[in-house]
Amino acid sequence: MTKTASISMLNTADKAAAIYQTQEALLDVNGVTLQYATGRELVTATYRVDFSIKSSDRFVLLGPSGCGKSTLLKAVGGYLEPTEGEIRLRGKKVRRPGPDRMMVFQEFDQLLPWMSVLDNVMFPLIETGKLADLQVLDKNPLDGTSRQVNILIYISAEK
Repeated sequence: MTKTASISMLNTADKAAAIYQTQEALLDVNGVTLQYATGRELVTATYRVDFSIKSSDRFVLLGPSGCGKSTLLKAVGGYLEPTEGEIRLRGKKVRRPGPDRMMVFQEFDQLLPWMSVLDNVMFPLIETGKLADLQVLDKNPLDGTSRQVNILIYISAEK
């Protein structure tokens, strides 16, 4: 008996469960350990975490302050590389931030510290692949001098 034939013989609840079981994971977190260094110590934020989320799932990370929730989300976003294990989004290994996921950080500073301000502004625009060129006047706040700067602007066809 084929998979389709066997599913059609089940009741509605069993059909939904059978279909769910055949869905591929939207997000797979497999054996993920996340560590980061503070001034004096190495912090293990998560240790060998495993879970899988399918497209129809609703998922909550719940826990006390400091248990690794935000750190895990940063790794899913591609901002932090796991010390151990891997994170896959739609079957592809997460290696860096990408246009298929967005993050709003809790911290006040919203910029990626290794990028310049202009690079931070440009990152989501470049990653989307929908850009237009625009020239603007950049004024130096220290001495009032100006220079022309080319900036790529995101053009969205969506309404």
